[in-house]
Amino acid sequence: MNFDFEQELKNALERKEPAKGFTERVMRQVAPPPRRSMRGLASLAAAASLFVGMFGVVRYQEYRKGEQAKQQLMLALRITARTLDTVERKLRD
Repeated sequence: MNFDFEQELKNALERKEPAKGFTERVMRQVAPPPRRSMRGLASLAAAASLFVGMFGVVRYQEYRKGEQAKQQLMLALRITARTLDTVERKLRD
């Protein structure tokens, strides 16, 4: 058994006709995707707007909760300061 590498390579690289339908299959693969309709784009824009709006509402609610917590903390600090002043005055007297 004599293996002729050059002849095998030549046979492998020789020009062959493509299979039937090859060109059509390639063209389908490289064709641009179908364009979205304006209605589809409007639906996508509406969904994005709704998402952004809901996100904004949630963030605002978190902000309001933070502001309420801040006000409660400031009130607690004022009450504590007054109580400490009262205790200090009683200790001095």
